[in-house]
Amino acid sequence: MRARPAVVRVLAALALLVAAPAGAAAEPPLCRAEVLLEPARAFVGQPVLHRVRIVQRHEVVDMRWETSLSFPAFRAERILGGGGAPERSATTETHEERRVLFPARAGRLALPAARIACESAGRVETAVVPAAELVAEDPPVAGRPAGYAGLIGPVELSVYATPDRVALGESISLAVTVQGETNVWAAPVAFSFPPDVAELFERPSELARDMGRTLRLRGYRSFDLVPRRAGVLEIPELRVAYYDPGAGRYAVARAPALTVEVSERKVAAATEPAPDAPPTAERPAGSGRLAAVALALGAALGLGAGLWIGRRRRPRRAGGALTDERSETRAALGQALARGDADAAAGAASRLLRLELEPALPGARSLDVEELAAAAPAAQAGAVARLARLERARFGGAEPAALLALAREADRSGR
Repeated sequence: MRARPAVVRVLAALALLVAAPAGAAAEPPLCRAEVLLEPARAFVGQPVLHRVRIVQRHEVVDMRWETSLSFPAFRAERILGGGGAPERSATTETHEERRVLFPARAGRLALPAARIACESAGRVETAVVPAAELVAEDPPVAGRPAGYAGLIGPVELSVYATPDRVALGESISLAVTVQGETNVWAAPVAFSFPPDVAELFERPSELARDMGRTLRLRGYRSFDLVPRRAGVLEIPELRVAYYDPGAGRYAVARAPALTVEVSERKVAAATEPAPDAPPTAERPAGSGRLAAVALALGAALGLGAGLWIGRRRRPRRAGGALTDERSETRAALGQALARGDADAAAGAASRLLRLELEPALPGARSLDVEELAAAAPAAQAGAVARLARLERARFGGAEPAALLALAREADRSGR
């Protein structure tokens, strides 16, 4: 009896399987991936390290994302180069992508799966980057201080005011920096002055990233402060409450009060001309009247210039000129160098270098050094290199003398 065609095809397929080499079915995949969250349970706003480890065989010539990673309930900040050099074995290489995730709300927050494609000379395979889940919860209500706004700490807080002496009609530049490995943008920074004492105008805030094995963030808040009466203007102590998950308690970061001396507005006034002296050979007739006219004209011009300068020095609203920001930052750098404050000088120098790069590289104030180096034209390579040296020293535990030297180099570079 003849075998049916379908049965023949099945038997043929089984024969091929039997004849195939024993190792073919067990051939290892070109790639595999895993996702790690540290910690797996966090508070809203607390930084969570998200690691994707991809193990690929040496014969892989191309690896690409077929379905990208997504973080629907998080703010995500990538750490460039944070994974370090690949781990190598006899047959594989392991690459790691690192991000810092900040949960935006409480609950069970899902991280969807993704897919990667790996290609060798003979085949293309896809591998799943597994889904993950994080449990986020609000910080405890017990012990929560008034004014708490969701900041997770610890953080460092600093306030600078420049200059420390002004006349009425001039403005003071007030700069606040909140820094830490956390959600610094959530820090509630506010000052309050009675209307008859001073007026305060806030500029747009900025966020800078310092990337390495970890992500350190710096939030900049800037204000123009205009005194309204002469005397000593006190800028009160600034306090920012945060929750410290490591210590399991709330705490407050503080920056001390500052004072600025405010003098009366200087206005040149015309004086009565002295009676004309008898004409002499050195002093012809009518010269006294000419001198009085010149003095009055000079006083009027001085008053007009003073009023014009007063208007010009009034606070700039949001979107102020980049040139003025550079001038103010350079002034802050000079003061920090004069008093030998290494940390303040290094911070001001970093900000100055970024502001000088801004015209050629928009967004330089918030881009990391690696991104700046990749995008910088040849003419800006030197400035990016100075910034890279300074940032490495700032966050690599350099001695104060080294920080001051690099800050002086940045100060000279823009002059």
